[in-house]
Amino acid sequence: MYIGSAVNVRQRWYGHLSKLRRGSHSNAKLQNAWVKYGEQAFEFMVVHPVEDKRALITWEQFWIDRLKPHYNICLVAGSTLGRKLSPEVVERVAAANRGRKRDPDDVRRRAEGLRGKPRPAHVVEKIAAARKGRPWNTEAANAASRGLKRSAEHRAAIAAGRAKEWVFVNPEGQVVTIRNLLEFCKVNGLSEGCMRRVHRSDQLHHKGWRALSDGDSVRDRGSEGQENLWTSV
Repeated sequence: MYIGSAVNVRQRWYGHLSKLRRGSHSNAKLQNAWVKYGEQAFEFMVVHPVEDKRALITWEQFWIDRLKPHYNICLVAGSTLGRKLSPEVVERVAAANRGRKRDPDDVRRRAEGLRGKPRPAHVVEKIAAARKGRPWNTEAANAASRGLKRSAEHRAAIAAGRAKEWVFVNPEGQVVTIRNLLEFCKVNGLSEGCMRRVHRSDQLHHKGWRALSDGDSVRDRGSEGQENLWTSV
């Protein structure tokens, strides 16, 4: 037994019949039974006429739950839940999609539809598990961002971050004010991430550099009592 629903019953039946006769029906269990027992072993009938088409799925689910049809692969009406594709079908679908370029408008619409929507917890956990223990590929990350067009707001945020003054105490005990932390770290062989953590007090020191504390006196700011300034444009 197989249970289904349709607005146009005759058209749906002829569709099933045509595919079964050609041996191309998507339901492998039903197709195999058709080949094994023959067309004469199957009978088509309307089990429950439904006047309101909006109730079709509800009634289909009712009869699936009640009769438990053997040939229904998907036990949830209107869903493909539980359907397993054969390796041949999976390979055909993969081959058809391989190398296909998606329509830019379709990509944009999909991105806009997903923007701002939080990922489900199980998806977040799956991504985290896949990334756990994976080494960070700096070269791949740089390649992915190369040529990336940033918005005006993003560029303004970067500029504001670089214009910020960062105050540290160097290994010699002198107070140093930095206006471009990234460039300063590159020139002096420091890690920008570590220096940021030191500045936030998440890390005590980095290669002798530490955050300015209340205990640092003016004497520590150089022989003239002035801060050393490092800037780059």
